[in-house]
Amino acid sequence: MYIHIALNHYSAKIQKVILGKEELMILLHRRFLSNVK
Repeated sequence: MYIHIALNHYSAKIQKVILGKEELMILLHRRFLSNVK
């Protein structure tokens, strides 16, 4: 039971990191596009 909770917590952290990276890529992409124009 305890291991299951730990796994859920760990996977939630990983998902947050992945989302953070995606947001960062979008921001960088938008900045790049605005610089090109």
